[in-house]
Amino acid sequence: MRSLDDLTMYMYGLLDPAAEEKMKAHVATCPDCVRMGRRIAAEHKLFKGALAREYPDLPAWTSAGATRHRRKS
Repeated sequence: MRSLDDLTMYMYGLLDPAAEEKMKAHVATCPDCVRMGRRIAAEHKLFKGALAREYPDLPAWTSAGATRHRRKS
């Protein structure tokens, strides 16, 4: 498995294009990263929901953070 920080940044869509391509290639062959990536995406969804409920007037960009699984659609 790669660095948890790198995987989190990948799932949140925050890596530069070159690093994103490297991580994408790695994740395609690493079942541990796939499992952890799913957990990161689920946690991100929970955090976004909690933030939206607590602070409904936040700017749209705060709730628009796409996770890797959503960007593919």
